[in-house]
Amino acid sequence: MTSRTRGISSAISRPVKATFSNPAQSAAYHWRRHGAPKGMTFLQYTQDATAFFKTHRHDGRAVVDLSGNPALLIEQEGRRGLFTKEGKIIYYQP
Repeated sequence: MTSRTRGISSAISRPVKATFSNPAQSAAYHWRRHGAPKGMTFLQYTQDATAFFKTHRHDGRAVVDLSGNPALLIEQEGRRGLFTKEGKIIYYQP
């Protein structure tokens, strides 16, 4: 496995499936919608989302996601993300 393959594999493991069939579908959809239009690769998108969560998790507010699970909504610096308490990405808008 190359470092690029490991990076992509790690990035795919970060999202949750939410209302999609699996985490990979959720990740691909949200990247195409929010990351690709900003010129981000899939790996850059997930790394940015993870860094955003780590930096701003204490500023988030507890909410419930569309599946009825507890989540953390973070809105900072013109960006918005919904994450599990552990930092898994539900969605991210850079």
